[in-house]
Amino acid sequence: MIVKVKLSDREYFSNVFFVCTYNYKEKFIVFDDVENKFKFIDTFESNESNECYRRLVYTYDYNEYNFVKKSEYELSSFVVEKCKGYEWIYDNLKNIEKGQQIDEKYINFAKEINSKIDIYRWHEINNEEDIEELLDISGGFHDSYIRDFKGIFGRPFEPEFITKFQLAFEIYGCHYDIMLEFEGGVDIKYGLSSNLNFIYSSTIMFHDGLIYWVDGGDDLSPIDIKDNPYISSKILRWKIIDKL
Repeated sequence: MIVKVKLSDREYFSNVFFVCTYNYKEKFIVFDDVENKFKFIDTFESNESNECYRRLVYTYDYNEYNFVKKSEYELSSFVVEKCKGYEWIYDNLKNIEKGQQIDEKYINFAKEINSKIDIYRWHEINNEEDIEELLDISGGFHDSYIRDFKGIFGRPFEPEFITKFQLAFEIYGCHYDIMLEFEGGVDIKYGLSSNLNFIYSSTIMFHDGLIYWVDGGDDLSPIDIKDNPYISSKILRWKIIDKL
């Protein structure tokens, strides 16, 4: 998992090393490179009446590689539930809770993987797992809108010229938007207009050597492609973009 931590005076990206629930609210352990330490961060900052009023944590990547799950864990001050995190973090939770330092090897590990964060990189779709990751992070493009599009198309006197078509979506309920890029043999059966293009739900699938983004539902199969708006190409990639 990767999150953005947005403080009142600065913001930073970090991998998530542990996530849990306390009083029905999520808490994260992230690594603050400025303070050089692991920190517990609540999703929302609370006021004196314990009312949530400002969001502190925004999730950009939901992958939980190498996470170990536990139904609950007893910290020094309270018991947390729905725990997920690296196996080694469980032995260090109480020290992190108290703001104490832990073994230097874990500090170095956190620095190393945080230094590799590239939240705006392109992700190429090569298999079903890649499709699931895109549909997860976009919410299946549910209730989204097309905010921008542009294309580069082939020329008859340059058959080797690679076509590309980029489609940017305003993702409902997220703090980021998504851009898709179709490359090679681009085929567009989709009505684009100056009005907002509302998308209720969509899916992505492989068929006959091509990859399709299909507007029409998340339960469609290849037999349904011809009856729904779609964009297809030989290559499909995506990336996170900032909201306008």
